[in-house]
Amino acid sequence: MIWAYGSQIFKLYKSKRTEGLSIKFYVFAFFAVVLRMTTIGMVIKQTWNISAIALEIAEITVFAGLLIIFLQILLYRRKKRTTQR
Repeated sequence: MIWAYGSQIFKLYKSKRTEGLSIKFYVFAFFAVVLRMTTIGMVIKQTWNISAIALEIAEITVFAGLLIIFLQILLYRRKKRTTQR
């Protein structure tokens, strides 16, 4: 799962880097997803409750999706700002 989100963020960076969000946004997004993924490990270690594990997986999926949407919005705004000048 970490690899999937990392590759999605990298594809977003690779396709849009000419419009120019700096690499720090993408590094931040990747590390934020990785840190959220560690909560799954902690939940699994502390409790074997399958509903808690499913809830953590769903939460991380939503979090990563929102992060990718946030990066897309930043790119759109930056592109819009540069075309208006």
